[in-house]
Amino acid sequence: MDSKQLAAQLQEYVVSFRRELHEHPELSNQEFWTTDRIAKELEGMGLTVRRFDPTGVCADIVGGKPGKMIALRADIDALPVQEDTGLPFASKNEGVMHACGHDTHAAMLMGATKALVSKKDELAGTVRVIFQPAEENVTGARMLVKQGVLDGVSMIFGQHIAGMMPVGAMSTAAGPSAAASDHFVIKVHGKSCHGAMPNTGADATLAAANVVCALQSIVSREIAPAEPAVVTVGQFMSGTAKNVVSGEAELGGTVRTFSRELRKTMPERLERIAKQIAAAYRCTAELDYDFSVDVLVNDEAATEVAKGAILKVIDDPKMFLTNLPRQMGAEDFAEYTPVVPGAFAILGGGGEYPQHSNHFTIDEKSLETGVAFLIQVACDALNS
Repeated sequence: MDSKQLAAQLQEYVVSFRRELHEHPELSNQEFWTTDRIAKELEGMGLTVRRFDPTGVCADIVGGKPGKMIALRADIDALPVQEDTGLPFASKNEGVMHACGHDTHAAMLMGATKALVSKKDELAGTVRVIFQPAEENVTGARMLVKQGVLDGVSMIFGQHIAGMMPVGAMSTAAGPSAAASDHFVIKVHGKSCHGAMPNTGADATLAAANVVCALQSIVSREIAPAEPAVVTVGQFMSGTAKNVVSGEAELGGTVRTFSRELRKTMPERLERIAKQIAAAYRCTAELDYDFSVDVLVNDEAATEVAKGAILKVIDDPKMFLTNLPRQMGAEDFAEYTPVVPGAFAILGGGGEYPQHSNHFTIDEKSLETGVAFLIQVACDALNS
């Protein structure tokens, strides 16, 4: 099966389907139009579709020869971003945009599905194609696993397009490849009073501001310099009036780690600092910590299959990038890999803006490489 030739033949179809999805973005767990559209396309190929609750869909491409089952996964949700790209196929949904490239992921998987269906008699086994909802709020993969999406699957693969990375370049590596992403809320309780008489109260704003600063010492002074970690406070809410000392403050933030052992220690670190700093300002603090999505760990054997597929579909071996810096972004593909071996690849999409920007665009030439990779990795995994 010539994956590159098939991808080239399908390029126009993939670009068209991607643009259609781009015009109709939907937020996590609200991808009803997207699910219906994908299901219709799969059914048009003669596949039996399975829908998930509330959104998402999968289908099995049964080969002409007996063998195991492997899975290919793409995510389908968008972000609450107002698009400002000027594209002729820009979002028609106010305040919602495919600013992370999930439209390209779904379109590339659809193209690969079309190719594999056309050559299914050559397949030694079954390929399950998964169109997963709710990656952006990192609940979709876990939800689908609970609904049995991996039942019978022996190995799973996925990819993510990367803005500002050379078009058609690809990368994958065994071991940790995306950070764990956790979230926290710290509530600081003080005593409200008149702004002209601060001595009669306990200033929650002042205490919370110092908690924000002190939390940064976790990475700089409590964690080994060679260990990647991030503590970010992205929200600070306090006060009701300019002349009132606030009695309540709330901080919201995220923690990113690459080590599962380090991850387990982070709630204690945040809680200790928050409580003791608050106490220094005659306030109290409480922590609500949510372990959101785990570290994405690429299985060694699955990664070898993915790497072999990449080297077969890229035009130049130098386009296989081996020195990409670790990224602290999370990816809920991580929820699949503790259940079955898996590998996740990165695909260069070009463009001038990063993911989650309202100006985010990609070079659609990259889609051809991504489709070829999915076709090739499916065939190689069935034969591995």
